[in-house]
Amino acid sequence: MWKNYLKIALRNFWNQRLYSLINVFGLAIGLAAGIFIFLYVQDELSYDQIHSKGDRIYRLTETFKNGDDVTTTAMTPYKIAPLLAEASPAVEAFTRLDTDAGRGETQIIKYGDKKIETQAITFADSNFFEVFSFPLLQGNAKTVLTNPNTVVLSKTQASLIFDQEDPMGKVIAIKDSYSNNSYDAVVTGIMKDMPHNVHFHYDILVSKATGDIIIPQRMDHWGWTSQYSYIILKEGHDIAEVESVMAEVKKKNAPDWFNEWCSFGTQALTDIHLHSNLKDEIEMNGNISNIYIFSIIGIFILLIASINYMNLATARAASRAREVGMRKVIGAQYRQLVRQFLVESMLITFLAFVVALLLANLLLPLFNNLTGKTLAFNDVVKPNMLLIWIGISIVIGLIAGSYPAFFMASFKPIKVLKGLFSKTGSQTLILRKALVVIQFSISIALIVGILVIFSQWEYLRTKRLGINTEQMLMLPIRSQRVLNNYQTLKQEIQRTPGVLGVTATSKTPVSVFSNYNVFDVTKEDDDYTLPIIGIDEDFTNIYSAEIVEGRAFRNFQLDSNSVLLNEAAVKLIGIENPIGQILKFGNTYQPTVVGVLKDFNFESLHKRDSANAFLPDHR
Repeated sequence: MWKNYLKIALRNFWNQRLYSLINVFGLAIGLAAGIFIFLYVQDELSYDQIHSKGDRIYRLTETFKNGDDVTTTAMTPYKIAPLLAEASPAVEAFTRLDTDAGRGETQIIKYGDKKIETQAITFADSNFFEVFSFPLLQGNAKTVLTNPNTVVLSKTQASLIFDQEDPMGKVIAIKDSYSNNSYDAVVTGIMKDMPHNVHFHYDILVSKATGDIIIPQRMDHWGWTSQYSYIILKEGHDIAEVESVMAEVKKKNAPDWFNEWCSFGTQALTDIHLHSNLKDEIEMNGNISNIYIFSIIGIFILLIASINYMNLATARAASRAREVGMRKVIGAQYRQLVRQFLVESMLITFLAFVVALLLANLLLPLFNNLTGKTLAFNDVVKPNMLLIWIGISIVIGLIAGSYPAFFMASFKPIKVLKGLFSKTGSQTLILRKALVVIQFSISIALIVGILVIFSQWEYLRTKRLGINTEQMLMLPIRSQRVLNNYQTLKQEIQRTPGVLGVTATSKTPVSVFSNYNVFDVTKEDDDYTLPIIGIDEDFTNIYSAEIVEGRAFRNFQLDSNSVLLNEAAVKLIGIENPIGQILKFGNTYQPTVVGVLKDFNFESLHKRDSANAFLPDHR
């Protein structure tokens, strides 16, 4: 019997080719969109799920006061993780990633005559591979990072440095391109490349013991926040046990100024990618809101495709009314007709699913280019995923085909054969109109969403930042020797035809501020923190930054004890007459405010009111 149902379904498909192809491609486009959205959502939700102890790993955070405001950073001082591990019985272990290995500057790796530049480098504690589940291809996970001057390379990095040569036991030189400091390290391990779905990516792990020798001063400095600190809870313990001792640990070990200024917190490892947007994140994270939005859009698209199929099927009812009437006259039962129409619906859905897979495979590179992902079609055709999608297709086929099946199977043969189908069909008019209204409502909602997104992109494209960045070329200075001869370099560049001016800043207009300085104001009790940027005397002219009060820097030497604030900084501090005000950066550096700059966007537009201080510098 089922074979007969399928045979009739194929015959009807062939006889109504245009109608059938419209249905197939309509459903296929919806399913293909659903596959793309599913891959995106699945990938976002998979971040940091590879670690066997991931549900017990937490990252420490630091929150510091900024007048009446607070700022939370993902980095912490060197000592807090070991102190918490010692104070709380709930902590099984801790490990840290140390930004002082690169400090955001390019590191040069030397081996023989080969030189390779990288920024994917960090100092790591000796138990790194016992905390995080990154596979080692060579080396012992417990000892590879124990001794000073040892290093673990990713497989790709090792291939770049050593080609086909066995890297184990070889010595490489690591040089900071900015400071020219260098040290040697022995390769003690090779790790598999870190997968894309983790919240940090490094190609070179240098032992923490190496950093302790090179930069020992950071070990006891509570204001030196250069560590990404992680703790593992013992099984059966809760993070609240650790958080309950944080304040006491800080009070007991940190200096008074730090106790008044900072506090610590925690983040679950698996929450970092989608729920964290802190200062000094290792990499750009995702957003849980995008997951919700994409999921809703995916459901809407599938719903539109299903409704479209239902409407087309019921609209075709008139052409098949006599067929149903004749079948009933010769003895076909109601349930048999329902099965027949459901088989036809399932056939169309199955073909649509096959076409959707072909479309997904064909268009996936474009989708990856649009989203910045590296999604693979293999994730769709894995046995478990394939079963899920077949199940979804079956559900869609049953839901989309159920109403047309029950509707057409209920035709009265006498009325149909007498040509009275129009009266019977009119009973479904209200439902069909409702489905059309729902379909168009969803479509309008999606179109409105697209227009909103387009307007946001247009806003980003045309938004005036408050400074001029047109026709600018940025040249990074990655050498202390070049920096020491900046004025000579500046004069040489200015002689180049077509160059209208040259200026230097310690941060580029597309970078995130990472160096906050603590200061207080004379006649004020509160401490404040501001991101500091060094500029030379030509900054305001080159960038067309507007001075709203006071003056700009005139000369690097004469203004060496001066500072510029922007309007947001003045508002933060709460001083009515900023010109002539002295800012106290400790006891040795106390510059005077000589000017106020109109607020401009030097970072993301999300931080349009960011308070900044500008010091005379040429870095």
